[in-house]
This record gives sequence, structure tokens and C-alpha cells, in this order.
Amino acid sequence: MAAKAVAAALAAATWAAAADRLRTRPAAGARTVLLGHLCGHAEPEKPVAATSRGVAAWPPVAPTPSIVRVRVLSALLLTLLVAIGLALAAYAAVWALRREPVAAVAPAFAPTATPIPPIDRLPDSPDFARATAPAPQRGDAPLVALSALVQNAPADWPSADAGLAIAPARGGDGVAWLPLATSVRRDDGWLLRHVVPAGEDYVLALAAARPGALRSFLARTTARVDGPTAVTIDARAALVTFRPPAGANHHGAFRLVRDGADGWLPADAQTGLIMAPETPLRVWLGAGAYRLVDVLYPDRAQTFIVPDATDVTVSASLAAVRADRR
Repeated sequence: MAAKAVAAALAAATWAAAADRLRTRPAAGARTVLLGHLCGHAEPEKPVAATSRGVAAWPPVAPTPSIVRVRVLSALLLTLLVAIGLALAAYAAVWALRREPVAAVAPAFAPTATPIPPIDRLPDSPDFARATAPAPQRGDAPLVALSALVQNAPADWPSADAGLAIAPARGGDGVAWLPLATSVRRDDGWLLRHVVPAGEDYVLALAAARPGALRSFLARTTARVDGPTAVTIDARAALVTFRPPAGANHHGAFRLVRDGADGWLPADAQTGLIMAPETPLRVWLGAGAYRLVDVLYPDRAQTFIVPDATDVTVSASLAAVRADRR
């Protein structure tokens, strides 16, 4: 960086001297004077009659004080640069001679890995082998045909929206809904077909509508499906009429319970049987045993069997319990 600065200063001083010289000469000899100062020597001794461009050269002139100053300054700067270079070279040589020799370094320690001995497996225990669960079967179970024949359904049973719900007995895999309207109608009933994975127990529920079909069913059965399976569903049912006892003022609801079906609710009265005085209530019920239970006194119940009983009147004992609450 110092050398570049000095060179720039020399160039600037040279150009300044040349410009000063040109101010004292005519324009015709400007080029000759400028080249002479830049090259560092005097002008030609003898004038030239004419150049290639027809311009005459001027006779030599004594250097001006500015030119003398520039030359002296240039010499001093050049001497200074040489002195600085020599000083740096001497400094580097002294430090090179005073530097201590590099000591030899021992190679890095490389630990040797100890090989791990082979592992000997313990002998299998017979008790452990007997307690081990069988390996799970990989892959999906094969699909097999499941057909259901719905028989003995009453002719006046509202079947426009009815259908058959099929679901695994263990739950959790969804419900397949097969409408009766799209099934095969035969002389002995409705024939419905479906494809299910083998190796499962399935629940088949006949209901009047798809919502809540597994809970508010008319008839239900369970079948094990390991291969092509045919199931028959007995759809016997009756329209049962419930009547309050004569002269009793009944309000509120009775709970209708179906034996052998926990959580079952009647499709026509899922909130219970609400009986107003002298007003009968009709509900479609599938074949089976039922109990009419007071919601506040569950130990008081009235039992009846469908389709043997199609007209049920609330018993006097059940009515008396409700009469005491008025």
C-alpha cells in the first residue's frame, strides 16, 4: 500500500510539472514538451524543421524550479522506499535465524478396540414356549359371502325404510346397511347378500330404519362366519297396543325392557311409553319377552310375550304405584 501511494504521488507531481511547462509554450509544441518531461530528459538539442504532422519542435530550455523540486522529491522517495525494503528484509532474516527448531511430536494415541466375544443364547425354556402367544396372522382375512333370509315378517309392517344391519360382534369396524328395498324378494321372505372378512362373529339386526338399527331392532341374531354362510332371521312381530287402566290418571313414561337384549329401545318410543288417560299407544315389537317397568319403581314390572299378547293393559299393581305419586 505504501509503494502504491508513493507511485501515485510521483505521477501527480510529474503531471503537475508538465502542465506548468505547457502554460509557457504554445499549443503547437505541447506534445513534444510533455513527452520530454515524462521521460525525464531535456528537450532535443536541435529543432526539427517539420514533423509528420507539420509541427516544428522548439529549442531546449533550462529546467524550471518546479521541475527541479519534482526530481529531487522523486529521488528522495525512491531512496526511502529502497531503505524500507532493506529494513524489512533484514528484520525477516533476523527473526528467521532466532526461531527455535520445531520439536518432533509423538504420533497421536490410537486405542485398539477390544473385540466383543460372541453371545451364546440361553436354551429355550419349555415353560416359556408354552406361555408364548401364537404369532399373529399377517395380511387381511379372506372375504366370504354372507347371505341372510328374512322370514315371517308381517305384511303390514312398515318396511319402506327397513333393512338389515351387519356388524362385527366385537364392534369397532362400522355397520353395513342392506335396505330391504334393494334385496331379492322371494315367496319365503327377503334374501340379502353381503361380503365380509372370514373368522369373525357377526351381528345381524333387522330394523325399521338405519339410525340406531343395532339398538332398536325388530329381530336379531348372531352368526360365526368362517366361510360362505347362510343365516335365517325370524322376523315375527306384532303391533302391540298399550292401554292405561280405566279411571287412572297416568302421566310420565313407562320403560319397556326386552329380555336378553341389554340397551334395547323400541323404535317407535325410544324415550319410553307415555300414556295419557284413555289414550292407547301402539308400538311394533318383535317376537320375545318384554317387561313394562315403572321408571321410579323398577321393582314393579309387568311381563308379556309377543306375539301372544297384542293388547296390553297396565296392571292394577303398576297403576297403584303411579297413583300414589299424584
